Amino acid sequence: MSKNTVERTEGSHVVSFKADPTVAIPKGSAVEISDDYEVSIQAATGTFAQGVALEAHASGVMDCIPVLLAGPVIRVLIGAGNVTHGQLVNGDAANTGEWIVDASNPAGFALEDANDGEYADICFVGELN
Repeated sequence: MSKNTVERTEGSHVVSFKADPTVAIPKGSAVEISDDYEVSIQAATGTFAQGVALEAHASGVMDCIPVLLAGPVIRVLIGAGNVTHGQLVNGDAANTGEWIVDASNPAGFALEDANDGEYADICFVGELN
């Protein structure tokens, strides 16, 4: 599976991510976004796991692994402020069509960094509360 590809499966979405080369990621581990289209092992329980590793990854190796996400990947316009990979986001009620950081009422999370007026990929999962 090549980098930044989305493979549609029945009822779920599998995306290829770079794997953090500094840690081992066992197959089936909860992962979180650690950089643009990069995942690392979930840092702490009680934090939002953004996906599940479908293949194992060895520490010290540069490779990509498939990750099961909770929803579809969509490309959206970023509104006021910047969005950083892994941040929780939602549509901006004040500026229809734009997405902003919204940790209190998120509808997804960013897969990459983007500035105001740029487009970015997010994983849309609906309401996370």
